[in-house]
Amino acid sequence: FKLFSLSQVDPVEFCSEIRNEFLFKVGSAEGFGPWLDEKEASMKDKEGRPKSYDEALEFEQKSCLFLKEIVKGNKVLKKVQEAAEGIRGNVQVQEEFSKLSERYYVLCKKADARVKNVQGLLREWKALDEILAPTKPEEMDDLQVKFFLTFLRTYAGSFA
Repeated sequence: FKLFSLSQVDPVEFCSEIRNEFLFKVGSAEGFGPWLDEKEASMKDKEGRPKSYDEALEFEQKSCLFLKEIVKGNKVLKKVQEAAEGIRGNVQVQEEFSKLSERYYVLCKKADARVKNVQGLLREWKALDEILAPTKPEEMDDLQVKFFLTFLRTYAGSFA
């Protein structure tokens, strides 16, 4: 254990570290952390599966808006990161930031995948509507059945 006198402490550096620790704790515990929890919970919400092409279009719009909102969260993450980097030698802070960062990037990937999945679903839905439009179910040929199965797989995969 090494003792320091006040003359050995740089007051600007000391204050900077206290400020960064405060910013990190507030940013992670009261700002970014709860925001991330809320977005992760809404990502898990399986309600609102589209039952028609028009509902799927709405779902796509909502998914795109959600993805934009997630991407905007990166600004807040950067501020928390700056505060974490300003705290030297605190392994606990670095680990906590690493976990927040990892959760955020997983959420980004999931939100992006949701948009891509629903866009694929829309393509399949449109193709299915075009192929089945003039046909009654009892008059379907093998190709139409294959398109229908592809659509069902895409639909199920979009909401797995």
